[in-house]
Amino acid sequence: MTIGELLKEYRITQGKNQKEFTDSGMIVSQSYYSKVEKNIHRITADSLIELLHYNNIPLDEFFGRINQNDKIQHQQVKDFNNMLVDAYYDSDVNKIKQIKELVIQSNLPDKDKKEELFWVDAWLEVLKGPKDTPNTELREKVKDKIFNLPNFNKSNVALFCNFMQFYDLDSNKIIGRRIVEQYINSKDIKIRVVLVKSF
Repeated sequence: MTIGELLKEYRITQGKNQKEFTDSGMIVSQSYYSKVEKNIHRITADSLIELLHYNNIPLDEFFGRINQNDKIQHQQVKDFNNMLVDAYYDSDVNKIKQIKELVIQSNLPDKDKKEELFWVDAWLEVLKGPKDTPNTELREKVKDKIFNLPNFNKSNVALFCNFMQFYDLDSNKIIGRRIVEQYINSKDIKIRVVLVKSF
């Protein structure tokens, strides 16, 4: 289903004409919008989001209906990540190796599969004992990925905490300071719980 077809479906379901749906042409002109519904013109991301908000259409619901495949792949990646975290906290190297096979056999796009395999190897690396030879190249890549995150949501804070042993003390202080500065005035209980558990 195209964006235009889905917009038309929502508009008709709400019993609105194109003028009402576009806030009397304030969001996008009615003539342009008509061509969007017919898949003649494309709508900008800003206009689409404004249109969805104006008509009380949840963004995740709308985009989830555009491409079910994306939603399935996103859920699959989320499931793999949850399984990896569980296996890590159980210190179950064999389970992580089984997850690696599942990722290899999955139908994720190559880019996503490569990213997931990277994190599987990272979790295996963090579980290495003091007598095991460290993969310094992999550790540096993990450190760079986490260090260069633009912001730290709940998942990224947890990710940093699980891999903080790869960093030196000064780097841990820098990242820790960035996280605290980002959330110092936050009233979000979930992030506070993650921070308390992590630090």
